[in-house]
Amino acid sequence: MSVDHDSTDIGRWQRRETLLDAVLALDVAEREARLAECARQDPEEAAAVRGWLVDIARSDGFLETAAPTPPIAARHLHADMRVGAWRLLRTLGRGGMGEVWLAERADGAFEKHVAIKFLRIDTPGLRERLQHERRVLARLEHPGIARLLDGGVALDGQPYLVTEFVDGIAVDAWCAEQRANLGTRLAVFHAIAVAVAYAHVHLVVHRDIKPANILVDRAGQPRLLDFGIAKLIDPMAATETLERPLTPQFAAPEQLTGAAVTTATDVYALGALLYLLLSGMPPLQTAGLPLALLARRVCEDLPAPPSMRAALPEISAAVLRGDLDAITLKALSKRPQERYASIAALLADMDNAAAHRPVAAHSVARGYRVRCFVRRNRWPLAIATMLLAALFAGLAGTLWQAHRAAAERDVALAERNRAREESARNLATVDFMSAMLGDAAPNDEAVHVSDLLARTDDRLLHDSGMPPARRSALIAALADIHARRRDPQGTERLLLSLLSTAEPALSTATAARAACYLAEAERDLGKLAEAKHWANAGLQRSISLIGEAREEHAGCVSVLALIAQDEGNLDQALDLHRQAIAEADAYNGAAEESSVGLHTGYGYSLQLAGRLREARTEHKRALEILEERGRADTIDAAIAMASIAAGDQDMGLPMQANAEITQANAIYRRTSGASTGLAIQLMRSATIKIELADAQGALALLDESAAMQPDGLGARSLFSAQMAFHRGRALALLGRTEQARAQFAQTQTLYDKLLPAQSPYRDALRMAQAEMLLDTGADARSARAALALLATTETDLRALGRSGQARLSRNLLDQAEAALLEGDLATASGRVSEARTLFANNADAQAWQIAACDAILAKIRLQRGESAGARELLNSAATRLQNALGATHPRTLAARTPVLPPEQAGFDNAAEAAAATH
Repeated sequence: MSVDHDSTDIGRWQRRETLLDAVLALDVAEREARLAECARQDPEEAAAVRGWLVDIARSDGFLETAAPTPPIAARHLHADMRVGAWRLLRTLGRGGMGEVWLAERADGAFEKHVAIKFLRIDTPGLRERLQHERRVLARLEHPGIARLLDGGVALDGQPYLVTEFVDGIAVDAWCAEQRANLGTRLAVFHAIAVAVAYAHVHLVVHRDIKPANILVDRAGQPRLLDFGIAKLIDPMAATETLERPLTPQFAAPEQLTGAAVTTATDVYALGALLYLLLSGMPPLQTAGLPLALLARRVCEDLPAPPSMRAALPEISAAVLRGDLDAITLKALSKRPQERYASIAALLADMDNAAAHRPVAAHSVARGYRVRCFVRRNRWPLAIATMLLAALFAGLAGTLWQAHRAAAERDVALAERNRAREESARNLATVDFMSAMLGDAAPNDEAVHVSDLLARTDDRLLHDSGMPPARRSALIAALADIHARRRDPQGTERLLLSLLSTAEPALSTATAARAACYLAEAERDLGKLAEAKHWANAGLQRSISLIGEAREEHAGCVSVLALIAQDEGNLDQALDLHRQAIAEADAYNGAAEESSVGLHTGYGYSLQLAGRLREARTEHKRALEILEERGRADTIDAAIAMASIAAGDQDMGLPMQANAEITQANAIYRRTSGASTGLAIQLMRSATIKIELADAQGALALLDESAAMQPDGLGARSLFSAQMAFHRGRALALLGRTEQARAQFAQTQTLYDKLLPAQSPYRDALRMAQAEMLLDTGADARSARAALALLATTETDLRALGRSGQARLSRNLLDQAEAALLEGDLATASGRVSEARTLFANNADAQAWQIAACDAILAKIRLQRGESAGARELLNSAATRLQNALGATHPRTLAARTPVLPPEQAGFDNAAEAAAATH
């Protein structure tokens, strides 16, 4: 069945197809002449056909009718030939990419067969593709993916790649050979999808998932091969046209049209593979078609449901009809946004179908949900039907329909409530324990929360007589408290012990959660390499989880996102956050408490990327979920409130932010007591005080934060670096310049040890140093020094694109102030105009930054003698600055300071100038 298109579109396709067929029949010289002639009459048609010709030339083996060019490697590769540490044995196959040989170790170091892929040296770009493939494969370590072992360049200059040798056959041939039933085929598909999902978490898209690239070994384990055409997800390059071979029966429409290739492309290919495994037929027949018709078929024709094309004796059409049809066709949607948001969502629907629960691929019509309920409860319902038929013969039909609908709602509600009650009991236990510990600290000097937790830790870690299952459960629970209190050293101590003992009582879900909590702790301690190791360990443990336990996998993905954020890879961090939230929503629903931390983490990354309004939406959603669950007075709620406050601060509303974070701190103190988490939150409060020019208040909060947890994060942690940074900012406000410089130098030293060269933290440090020069120097020399620092930072921020806009706007504002101080009105005007535009796009309409820009614009006009409307603009800016920052803030006072016109310049004060003009 085809999608309807108007006759104009169909005619255009037919004209282009006819022209392409005619051009292909000519030699190269005649082709160019024909295309040039066509271009004079219809440039668009000629350009489209020329593009198709380029695609054909680039893609060896793209069409099944194309004759492959014999690889040059065949002229010199032979058995017993040595390549690096390997000896060639026999050819495994040839293709568009080159040749694949079976090989073994030539030095006898160990016995192992491998597959070596030699790339054709006559195809442009192949060596670069090899280098890319090596980088990609080296990151993928999964039992369902053939592992990269070696790679290099042979003596004759030919590049090669060494991977595990998979002794198996293509998945479709294996299913046919085994006469696999539906259950076996779905299990194999599930294993393949899990492996692809693992690659997606590592930001790798396969792009050529097909039976030939999936071999099933003797143990029945499918293995994915050939990530050579995979590409690391890079939004900056997402629209590039790449040289890539395709397999039309499994290629998504966007691969043929040149649109962005994303994880949704692999979802489509998996849908095509599922279609083949279920029906024995590919979703669309493309063999032998000309390119134009082939592209139109893939992009426009809708495949029939698998049940209508069932051709396997082991699988009847009846078992495919309904859920499996719907799941497969949703994965094969033409538009990427209409497919499953992730492979996790696809697998969730398949789990639901197996358990006769409603699947997302269907509409939520009541009749469909009722049928699911009936299948789950067929025997009780059969008995009830007979009883009702006997008792209410005349009314049975009507009453039974109502009973089924009510029973379905009751069962679904009961299942949902049981899950929520269990989750609430667990969370309430942790909340109660945290509150008890918090209450013990303020009023009883003999009891200290940290000491109490440390004694509990010691008892658990050294009580060898405790049953392993109980000990593991208690350690996991106590580590949860440490993690929620943001005590990374306590968390690290407990979880390293728990994960190193490998106690059999530890479930897969618990082990995954523990590994990812440990990753968070290591990140807080500034140990990014260790954090990444444990996050990947948690990811490996959680990859096989199904059902609601998949929330552990989503949590691990979220931790990897935070690590990517710390490394300066904001685009990668945002992509991982979205994957985590989509996966959690697919399994547990968007309003479940397990998604609170995911929304908070995503919101923070959005803040760093300058997408402030989106960030506030994520933080508010996290708080709303907690309030709906009756957990508004918990640590989680305090963190969400503080995140909202941080967003309001970035949006230019520091007074509002100060009120919000003060409330959050009060909740944190009640529920946690002195802890690293509260120390971090107090440091956040200090940054808002600095924005409000309350340096003494900021220093008091920083002192309290440092005294509360002096060793909790270590002297060389990112927390310590930020503590020194904000202390330097506060000291600069007080005019204690030398002390401020010492703090900034300490910050720089720690940043050099902890952070990559490109990091948003480094930009903030340079800008703070520039602002100190402006605040304390207030002369042209200081302005020039500040401008030099700001110009360096501006270059870095512009290179970041949208993710650097929020910081760029503040940088431009600072530059405008410095240029105005130096007397360079032209530069000041250009910088402040651009800054105001950026602030208007990102900040709140009442933001102090917009008012500050208006104050500078007004002063520039007044100094140029353009008084019309300038005085009114300056008064308006001063009023808005007072509302946002307070009446005594230096920016408010500066806006209230009279600006002298040019004829009064050179006098010591305004009174003398005014007298001189009379």
